[in-house]
Amino acid sequence: MKKALIVILIVVVLILGGSLIALKVLSGDVTITSDVRITIEDGSSTSTIAQVLQDNGLVKNGRIFRYYAKQNGVDSQFKAGEYTFAAGTWSMEAVSDKLIEGGVSMGDYLVLTITEGQRIKDIVATLVGLGVTSEEAFYDYAQNGNFSYSYLPAAGTENRLEGFLPPDTYYLDLQWTEVEVIDMLLAHFDSLWTAERQARAEELDMTVREVLTMASIVEREAVLDSDRALIAGVFYNRLEAGMMLQSNVTVEYAMGEWKLDLTYEDIAIDSPYNTYIHTGLPPGPVCSPGQASIDAALYPEDSEYLYFWGQKDGSTRFSKTLEEHQAGGENDL
Repeated sequence: MKKALIVILIVVVLILGGSLIALKVLSGDVTITSDVRITIEDGSSTSTIAQVLQDNGLVKNGRIFRYYAKQNGVDSQFKAGEYTFAAGTWSMEAVSDKLIEGGVSMGDYLVLTITEGQRIKDIVATLVGLGVTSEEAFYDYAQNGNFSYSYLPAAGTENRLEGFLPPDTYYLDLQWTEVEVIDMLLAHFDSLWTAERQARAEELDMTVREVLTMASIVEREAVLDSDRALIAGVFYNRLEAGMMLQSNVTVEYAMGEWKLDLTYEDIAIDSPYNTYIHTGLPPGPVCSPGQASIDAALYPEDSEYLYFWGQKDGSTRFSKTLEEHQAGGENDL
């Protein structure tokens, strides 16, 4: 009987110990690699809030967060609103404190949406329309600002931040100027440019700007995500063969407008971005590429293709020879 009690006590201790360990793990800090934005609707219960936090990776376990909030008497203090959690490590206490402090209420912020393939001029036009900045002020800070990211081109470089302002939806404080907006956009890009991506760029012997330049061309050339890596591979094949890239989108960037068809006069434009008359990559990106295009530039698909053309359904056909390419149809790219 005595031995049986001892065994039971040991089992109870082990169970309690395991539970405490599990509780400690599930209530531990979380690390997010990019900014996370959430919305807490008016009237949301602690249970709903906890689930939102768990779904977005801001806490490890929603039930543990509910227990934490109740035990600390803060479960009735969380406020509705829009919240942005910056990339980094967040403790349960820090998440709770932010929810108590309150987020941004409807009508108290401006929304900036950057879509894949937009140029800085498009982004500036939106910001000017929102009343955030003027063209002159934005370009002056973008061109000459003192930024802490070593991979950015030096101050004064033409089109310095083109490609570095990532597509996403952003919530801007009403008091922000171009300084806060650009700083936020660059910080977001830095969170997306992971150590893995940097290592891969170094394997390719490419700078960050060169990767974004290739990615931006792919962004404008491709319609379907499934074609991006193969299109990137075509351009790398051309570079390796010493051919000119002959990408319409680089000419369009030089012209300052996107066109459905280019004329012979267009492709003769005198610009370092004209890849019909210059070999190698253009000086910089021609737009803001999305994550799929960046990954395509970093991990191109191997093939022997040197040419491609677009189809009416948005897909892309590829060929190895100029003869095949010329026979591909009227919609050659």
